[in-house]
Amino acid sequence: MRKDIVVVGAVCGVLAPIIWFIFYLTAWSQSPWYEFGGHYLSDLGVGEGAWAFNTGAVIAGYLAIPFSIGLWVTLRPGWLPLIGSAVGIGTGILLMCVGIFTEDYGVLHFVVSGLFFTFAAFFQIIMAWPLIKNPKTKTVGWAVTIMMFVTVLFVGTIPPMTLLETVAVFEILVWTLVVAALMLFISTREIGRPIPASAPEKTTISS
Repeated sequence: MRKDIVVVGAVCGVLAPIIWFIFYLTAWSQSPWYEFGGHYLSDLGVGEGAWAFNTGAVIAGYLAIPFSIGLWVTLRPGWLPLIGSAVGIGTGILLMCVGIFTEDYGVLHFVVSGLFFTFAAFFQIIMAWPLIKNPKTKTVGWAVTIMMFVTVLFVGTIPPMTLLETVAVFEILVWTLVVAALMLFISTREIGRPIPASAPEKTTISS
């Protein structure tokens, strides 16, 4: 049961950024006015390709929920993985809200969008130590954590907010894809590993 949860979560984590990216490209292709880094990503949610962008956000957000649960199962025990998983679930729900409450909703969209980025950042920060501490995820944990902090430092030097938002989103996509792929690799290896044979019971002959 534990391995099933991890496998399902890992597959969802791999699919989430891929599906979002496909729908993002679809929305971009239908919006000739859109300039990469020159517009907010959410601008695609009210243009010609709104159906694609918003659908991608909702699907990716939904898939982020089982991914967060699977990551908790992978990294438990401890409070940090549990708290991080809860924040990850909140991140997924907020991403769904970004696709539902588009820019047409005014302030509400900016609230859910801002909360999404806040939750996503805390999700990565909280999961950083559990990922580094776990022997199975230590190397990748260091890599994605360094990537996260480098991105934060780099983002702080980007003048246009539109480009800042784009860089932040793609960092989240890469982090999710790498961690989910690692989860899938670990879980499939454990499933395929043969169960060691139990030692034969010793029999005693009574005289």
